[in-house]
Amino acid sequence: MFNSVRNWTVFFFVVLFAGRIGDGDLRGDSINYAAISRNVLTGDNPLILTLNGELYMNKPPLFFWLNALCIKIFGATVFGAKIAVVAAVAGIAWVLYNLSKKLFDDEDIAVATPMMFFFSYIVYKNTQMLKMEALLSFFLIACTYFLVLYIQNQSRVYIFMAGILMGLAVFTKGPVGYSPFITSFFFVFFGRGIDKRKYIADMFLMFFISIPVYAWWYAYVLMKNPYFFDHYVIKQNLARFGTEESETAYYAVRPMWQYLKYLFLHGIYFTPFAIYGMVKLLRSRYTSETIKFMLVTVGVYFVVIHFVKTKEHRYLYELYLFASVFAAYGFVRLLKRNVSGYVRPAAIVLLSMFAFMPPVTKPTTYDALHFAKQTAEARNLPIVAAKSEITNPHDIAAMDYFVGKYLVERPKGTAYIEIVNKKTGIFGAERLYEFRDLAVYLVTPKGSAL
Repeated sequence: MFNSVRNWTVFFFVVLFAGRIGDGDLRGDSINYAAISRNVLTGDNPLILTLNGELYMNKPPLFFWLNALCIKIFGATVFGAKIAVVAAVAGIAWVLYNLSKKLFDDEDIAVATPMMFFFSYIVYKNTQMLKMEALLSFFLIACTYFLVLYIQNQSRVYIFMAGILMGLAVFTKGPVGYSPFITSFFFVFFGRGIDKRKYIADMFLMFFISIPVYAWWYAYVLMKNPYFFDHYVIKQNLARFGTEESETAYYAVRPMWQYLKYLFLHGIYFTPFAIYGMVKLLRSRYTSETIKFMLVTVGVYFVVIHFVKTKEHRYLYELYLFASVFAAYGFVRLLKRNVSGYVRPAAIVLLSMFAFMPPVTKPTTYDALHFAKQTAEARNLPIVAAKSEITNPHDIAAMDYFVGKYLVERPKGTAYIEIVNKKTGIFGAERLYEFRDLAVYLVTPKGSAL
C-alpha cells in the first residue's frame, strides 16, 4: 500500500531531489556527462562514447546509456538529464530502508537510515549534480543487501543477484564496483556462524557471475581502440593509486589529516551518531553476523579510499552509504523517540513547498541554450556558434547537449541566432541571453525579415 512507512520514506526523498530539478544547473562534469549521454542518441555507434567530437574513454557506459534513455523520453533539458539520478535516489532509499529493517527489525531505524545518508552534506551536494555516485551507490547497496540475505539464509539465489548487481556497479564506474567482493573476503576473518569453505566458494561464484555483465563491452571497445587499455586502466584507474601519472592531475592530493577534517566538519551531525552506533553495537553481548558484515564493510571501505592518491571529497559518498545504518542506529537510540510517524506529514509539507514555490524564469545557467533553441525553432531561424571563439570545453559540451546541431559559419542574407563569447559580443545585434562565458544574440542582417 502507498501509505506504508517505507513507501512514504521513498516518496519523501524523491520529492526532495526531484522537486525542482528542472530549475537546477549543469556545470563541470555534469554538463560533460549530459553531452556524452545525448551523443549516445545522435552518434553513429551507441557503444562508443564521445565528448566534443572526441572519443571518451574515462568511464564505462551504463550511466550514460540510462541518461540517454531519459533524454530520449523527456528531452535535452536539465530535467531530462537528471531524472535517472532521481530514480537512483528512489532505489537507494528503498534498499536502505529494507536493509536496515532486516538488520535491526526496527521501523524508526529503517526510516532514519536513508535520512542520515541523504541529509549528509557531501551526499546531498553530489546527488544534486549529474554524477555517477547515486547510480553506483544504488548497485553497491543493493548488492550488499543481497549479501546480507545470503548470510542469513545461505541461498545461492542471493549470490546470483549480488553478482549481477556487482557487475552493474563495475559497468557504472569501474573497479570500485568490486568493493562488496573485497568486503566479503575480509568478512571471512570475522564471521563465526558461517561455513567458511562454502562461503568462499560462493563469493568467487558471485565474482564470476559479475564478469559477463560488463566484460563484453570492454572487449568490444578494446578491439575497436587498443589505446583504451592504456587510457582507461593505466591513466584513469591505476594512476589514482599513485602507480602512474594521471591525466586528471587537477584532482586534489590531500594529506590524511585534511581528509579526516573534512569528514568531520561536513559530517558534523552524521559522524558522531555513526561512531556512537558502531561502538554501542560492538559493546553489545550479541552482535549478529549481518551487523558484523556491515561493520567490516564500513571498515574496509574506509581503508580502501585512503589508498587513492586523488582524495576527492566525493569518495566519501559510499562511506556514508555503508555507515548510514549505524548513524541511524545511534541517532534513534539517543533520541529515544518515534521517527517513522513523521515521514508522511514531512513528505506532504515538502511536496507543498515545491508545488507553491515560484518558478525560476531568468535563464542564468546553461539551460538558456534551451531557450535559445526554442526561440530559433519558433522563428524558423538557424543557430550559429563559432567554435573558434568558444574554447571552454564545458561550453562546447553545453551547446552539444542543449542545442544539438548548429552551423559553424554565418549564413548570408538571412536572420539567425548566434552563440558567442560574451566578451566578444556582436555589434548591432539584439542580445537575448547572457550566462556563464556565453551570450546569445539575434542577428538580423539588412534586408532580412523575421
